[in-house]
Formats: sequence, structure tokens, C-alpha cells
Amino acid sequence: MKNLKIIIIVIISIIVVLCTFLFLFNNHQVKEKRNINVDLEVEENTPDGNLPQKIEGNFKKVELVDYYFTVKDIIGELFHVNYASKEEACEILRAILGKEYLEENSLTENQLIARYKKYAEDSFHINQMYVANKKENLDIYLVEIALLNNKTDAFMVVLNSYNLTFSIFPKEYIEKHNYTVDMNGDSILEFEIEDKEYNKFMYQSVKQEDIVTYYFNDYKYKLFYDMEQAYDVLDSDYKKERFDGKIEQYKNYINNYQKQLKTIRLEKYLINTYTDGTEYICKDQYENYYIFYATAFMQYTLKLDNYTILTEDFKEAYQKADNLAKVKMNVERFVQMLNRYDYEAAYHLLDDTFKTNNFPNLEDFEKYIKSNYFQCNYINYGDCSKEASVYVCKILLAKDKETQEGNEMNIIMKLKEGTDFVMSFSVRTMEDES
Repeated sequence: MKNLKIIIIVIISIIVVLCTFLFLFNNHQVKEKRNINVDLEVEENTPDGNLPQKIEGNFKKVELVDYYFTVKDIIGELFHVNYASKEEACEILRAILGKEYLEENSLTENQLIARYKKYAEDSFHINQMYVANKKENLDIYLVEIALLNNKTDAFMVVLNSYNLTFSIFPKEYIEKHNYTVDMNGDSILEFEIEDKEYNKFMYQSVKQEDIVTYYFNDYKYKLFYDMEQAYDVLDSDYKKERFDGKIEQYKNYINNYQKQLKTIRLEKYLINTYTDGTEYICKDQYENYYIFYATAFMQYTLKLDNYTILTEDFKEAYQKADNLAKVKMNVERFVQMLNRYDYEAAYHLLDDTFKTNNFPNLEDFEKYIKSNYFQCNYINYGDCSKEASVYVCKILLAKDKETQEGNEMNIIMKLKEGTDFVMSFSVRTMEDES
């Protein structure tokens, strides 16, 4: 009996210990879940689910896309002031301009209007944007912009993330107080932002569509306002292959292509995400490719076609395709070269005997294409079939997508190893034209 009592006491003690352990464990789990939920609530109130970075003080390039577009929209507020009512315009300006700047200058209504009305008749493009985290709730941005008249300007934008208010400081304030991206963080002042009706903001939530559109328009802007920058963003291997690494060849290409480039717009895009970056494969309304590869926001390189350096998507699709599908993919490569005025690349695809008999040199080929086809050719496929060891594909090259009228081209193609091929085509004569 004595031993039985001892056993019962031991069992009861074990049960008590287990119950205590389970109670403490469950209580710890509840606390952990509560902490996690608090963190999630904080993240939902910050752009892109990212908590503010640690406070460093010094200026660094903006890499978080949501912050970039937030500041861009805030600067846009200055460009969207309605000056129909002088009184209301001044009220808005005094709300969105920095308190310290206004106190230093004591601008009258007429002076405010005279200084800032010019922005209402203009638009801007961001060249550079840097940020300094002065303290937990205060971010200071230095932004260089380009105006449509090709002049540059600068603004400092201060954001208070606690009450979601902002202030804008113009270039003269930046220069007077020696604000530069290289300045020491200790020299950056803390700013007071008064909560007013017109200086509220919300952090942007940016989609991939917004990013790819911005890249496309950024390159288009560079084309017309800074061709050297447009050349600089090209992929280094692509520059060597396509333009022999020479900016003069690129400039000649752009100048020949100028009329069409002025009207380009983004129509389609595909996004591929890799471990070291994101690829945006874009097409304009002329079926031309623009392949952006971004390793971070606004840090991208560009290829202007998908044939000079074949994309992984193309090679994978080509490998899986049957021979007739491969022929059509190669036809598209050839026509894209014509549309891109890349006559040298197209000329290299031609059969040697065909070239000797019809186009002994590149100049003859270029002259023929320009005389018989359009600046931009849209492909309408006819019959495609295999005849002996070659494939024959009848196509019509039309001037636009809607019309079925154009000039025929019968392509004879021989597929080779990998993605290589050689081709010839029916040459139009004077009799054909009559």
C-alpha cells in the first residue's frame, strides 16, 4: 500500500508539472502571435510593406520604388496649382512650400505667383533622387529634375511619416544652405512641417505595370533630350554587337529612326523575375522590342531588339517549336531587322549565292528594301510548307495592322543548327511593279 501511495503522488506531481508547462507554453504562443500581428499592422501602413530603414543621416540614392513615386507625385503638386484664383493659389503655395523658406523670404502674393506660375505650364522628368533619414519620422529628399525646355531644376522635399505631411523647398533655398548629396549628415537640419489642408500625402503603392511604363518613358525621354544617356543605358554586350561599341553608329541609327520614335508607346510587356534582377520585355505599337533588365529600381540596362542577343525566352520557345513554327519565328526576326533599319544584320542572313546574284553588296540590298517595302512592316502569313530540304513561306508585308494590302515576299529558308538559318526571297522586278 505504501508503494502504491508513492506511485500515485509521483503521477499527480508529473501531471501538475505538465499542466504548468502547457499553460506557460500556450501563454507564450499567444504573446508571440500578438507581436507578429502588431508588426504586420505597422508594415501595412508603410509603402510596399517595408519598415523605414535605419537612420543613417547622409544622402543615398533612393532605391525603394514606392518612396520614389511618392516624392515624384508631391513635386507634381507644384506643377498642378490652379492659378485661376490668385488667393487660392497663394494659399496652396504657402501650404506646400517649406515654412523655413517662406519665413526667410517673406514673399508677397504677387511674388509667389511670379515665382511659381511657370511650373503650371510645364512638366518634368526626374534625373536623380537622393534621401537622408534625419530621424525616425523625417526623410529629406534632394531631387534633380529636367523640364521640357531642356533646363534643369532642383527641389528638396521633406516628409513627416508620422502625420503624413510634406514641405517643398526650391533650388534657391538648397543653394543658399549648401545642400548637396555629399554633405555630412550632421549638417542636415531638422525641419518643422505644419499640418495644413494642402500638404497631406499618402505613400504610393506601385505596381509592376507602373514600373515598366516608367522605364519605357524614361528611355524615350533620354532619346530626345540626352542621347548620350540613352546610349549609356544600353547593355554593354549589346552595344558591342549592335553598334560596334560606337556612339556615332547609335546616333546615326536614332536619327534615321527619328520619325517613328516620336510616336512610340508601350503596348505589351512580359515580366521575368530572376535571382539577380527583373527582366521587362516590352513591345511598342510597331512590334519593336525593348528589353529592360533591372537589378534595382532605376538601375537598368536595355536591349533594343530580341535578335542581336537572343533572349532566354526566345531560345526556350524556339527549342520547343516544330520546324514550321521555327520558320515563322525566323521570319519575324528578319522583318524586325528591316523595321529597325538593321540592314546589315538582315543581309548576313541571306544565302551567299542569292546575294551574289541579286545584291552583291549591302548598299544594293538596303536600296531595294527601302524602295519596295515600308518603314514599318506588319506580317500577314500565307501558306508555309516544306519543299525538299527547305521551307517556303508566303507573307504579305503591310503598312499597318488593319489593312490587308501590301507587298508580297516569298521566303525560302533552310534551318541550321541551334537557332541559325539561311534564307532567300522572291525579288520584285519592274514587271512585278507594273
